[in-house]
Amino acid sequence: MGRHRNIEIRKQLLALFAGKNKQVSEPLLLYLQLLQDQTDSYCRQAVQQYEKKELDELTTQLTQNLENLSTEESLNRVKDVIASSMENVKHDLKHFKNKSHLIRKHLKDVFYWTKIFDDEAIFIKTQIKTIDKVLDLLGHIQDHEVLISNLKYFRKTVLSDSISEYDMIKKMETRAEKKKESLLEGANKLTEELLLNLHKN
Repeated sequence: MGRHRNIEIRKQLLALFAGKNKQVSEPLLLYLQLLQDQTDSYCRQAVQQYEKKELDELTTQLTQNLENLSTEESLNRVKDVIASSMENVKHDLKHFKNKSHLIRKHLKDVFYWTKIFDDEAIFIKTQIKTIDKVLDLLGHIQDHEVLISNLKYFRKTVLSDSISEYDMIKKMETRAEKKKESLLEGANKLTEELLLNLHKN
């Protein structure tokens, strides 16, 4: 389902970067649609294999396990996990551009762990909102990276470098790259502010 969603996002971004240039967008949309059609069959298989009973059993087991832990004990364990994840974010921040995917992974862990407990048990609301904003930006960065990869693949494997569409797609890649860099800059700044505020607290 994630792959299916990713292709849908790429189609939306393509429409944004191509604008009214149907000469370029239509063949690319056809290419993405073919990829999505292939993904459809996998999605159907996954849905057919889904068993609600298994999920219900897992939910019951998790609930029972949590009941065996005191709230204080659980909170302390989660705080240790979060502290470790935030240390990884701090370490990777030095190479934000190259490690943005890892930072996203660590912040996702932090964000979802904070949702288990009452508000402000771990972070204050403004800090949680900042984490959410960073994750949103990092998600958009990932979407742009995949689009750029698809554009390059299509340009190099399908098109001849002698036709006008080749250069048009290359320009789209450049525009998408600039947008990605802008998103990276915003995410980097917000992450730095988050870590600074956590250090103050």
